[in-house]
Amino acid sequence: MHFIKSFSTALVNALLLTSTLGQLTQVRHRFNNERDLSVRVIKPSKFMLQYCSKAVPKTGKRDAEENDAAERDLEVRDKPVGYEEDPMDEFLEQTTAGLGLYSRGFGTCPGFVVTGTPAPKTNELPNGGSTKFLFHMLMGGRKTFADFATAVKDSKMTNLRGTMFTVDTCKSNPENCQAGMKEEVAGSESSFHELEVEFEKLCGKGRIDRQYYPWSSTGEMAVSKANYVTCK
Repeated sequence: MHFIKSFSTALVNALLLTSTLGQLTQVRHRFNNERDLSVRVIKPSKFMLQYCSKAVPKTGKRDAEENDAAERDLEVRDKPVGYEEDPMDEFLEQTTAGLGLYSRGFGTCPGFVVTGTPAPKTNELPNGGSTKFLFHMLMGGRKTFADFATAVKDSKMTNLRGTMFTVDTCKSNPENCQAGMKEEVAGSESSFHELEVEFEKLCGKGRIDRQYYPWSSTGEMAVSKANYVTCK
């Protein structure tokens, strides 16, 4: 009788331990999955912050007249008709029935567009789900890449295609050979590469494209109502 009682107690304890370990395993898996959604916080360099929304001078120093002309050029650019403008440090989304998305003033801060097949129409989504997202990321800003990735995932959009837009850090770009640029180019590309890896995780392997613009000008990015992406 004593043996049976001891055996029963041991069996109950074993079951409790198994249940507890199972719960801990679920918590650990959930934590790991949540952690996989985020890219580590990237600390931008002073250089990236300084030129986040403006061109980098070709000689490292631009005189007042050239600087004023470049700023006036950016100010007079009009938002295309039929597009909603996405400000820096924000991301926007639109459905098939909505407008295109547009953003300008890309300096050392990257841009991201994701397009795809929308979630089905429901009572809550009479026009269907989102078909496009545009993120004008501010390095070190309020909105992180993890925030953007979560919004895209929550939209239930499928068949994702992504476009990443950055300054031209390729070895073939002669601008990168200017005095004082080598270290800044390497530092910028290191940050971009981390984001590119996370972007491919979001959209799927082989489903992203990377576009570039010169250091000496600012870039513009748009995705039309029909999900056609343009970068210049």
